[in-house]
Order: sequence, then C-alpha cells, then structure tokens
Amino acid sequence: MEVYTKKKSYFFTFESVQERENIYKVLIERLGKEFDSQKRLEHVMEQWQKKEISNYEYLLFLNEAADRTFSDLTQYLFS
Repeated sequence: MEVYTKKKSYFFTFESVQERENIYKVLIERLGKEFDSQKRLEHVMEQWQKKEISNYEYLLFLNEAADRTFSDLTQYLFS
C-alpha cells in the first residue's frame, strides 16, 4: 500500500492481503469517505476534464489507482 501526502509518499508491505484490507478499512473509517477510491477517481476525472490538473497528473493518478508505483521496484524488469 502506498500512502501519499503533500510532500512525501510512504510505501507499506503487509503479511497478507487480509491485513492490508483491514488497515485500508480503518483508514477509510478515520479519514472519511472522500478517500474512497471510486469517489476519488470520479473527482480526479472531473478535475482533468475541467483542465484543473494536467494530463501528467491525471496519468499519475490513474497509474496509482491501478496499483502501479515508482516505489515498488518489483514491478520493473531489470536485465
């Protein structure tokens, strides 16, 4: 799980998918529904359509929503 703040991002690993889901549930309960992924996706898409964010920012968000990240080196192939 990767958590972004305005200045930094934090990358967490968990022992199981269930453990990650439990933490995610607690975060949503404590931080509010505005962090719900579907609602966030709709909000960011609206921002992009209104040209409030750049294509680059929109693509970064889409990649994040698809669980792609610069921080997870295991997703890249090295030769």
